[in-house]
Amino acid sequence: MVEFKGQWYFFYHDGSVSLNGIKGDDVRRSVAVQTFNFNPDGTIPYIVQS
Repeated sequence: MVEFKGQWYFFYHDGSVSLNGIKGDDVRRSVAVQTFNFNPDGTIPYIVQS
């Protein structure tokens, strides 16, 4: 998680990108990022990976 210019970002990796029609696996991953805001009590919300 990183805060940049007042916005929080959650970085993760997934296998959503395919190669020759085959989705990523254990060794073929792609980077993804999702913006989020902390809950009012300061906890991290459930972040839906898109």
